[in-house]
Amino acid sequence: MAMRFELYKPVEVALKYATGLAVTSQLNGGPQVMFTLVGDEKMYLEPETATRIEAMGVRPGEKIVICKRRAGKQTLWSVTRAGESETAPREASGPPPLAARAAERPYEATDEDLPEGLFSRSLAATGGSPKLLAQALRAAAAVLEGSGS
Repeated sequence: MAMRFELYKPVEVALKYATGLAVTSQLNGGPQVMFTLVGDEKMYLEPETATRIEAMGVRPGEKIVICKRRAGKQTLWSVTRAGESETAPREASGPPPLAARAAERPYEATDEDLPEGLFSRSLAATGGSPKLLAQALRAAAAVLEGSGS
């Protein structure tokens, strides 16, 4: 069985072997690296993430924490040794605050980022103006963060 990663949910794993095996993804045909974990479960990662794990010098049985997150449409991975703090604490605790996310990518949201059709309906409510929608979302996020929600 393959390890599954959920967005913003850190997972602690221990490698059975220090290096992974280069394989081809069955989903998209792209390159991946398969690691065998203690307990013989498999973990498939992008080559860049696997290179970081191997560069850390992780030994067999040593625990590491892996967290999957998104920045726009890009999937990013953080990897730390268990017990070490992350360089960006929000990577493990969840997405950044709403206002910060809106400021990072005010015009890039699409329907795939939101519940079905929400982006299109919201855009239509602002007369089709992405700029007005972005301003409204930033204002709403600021109100929500100020109220502790």
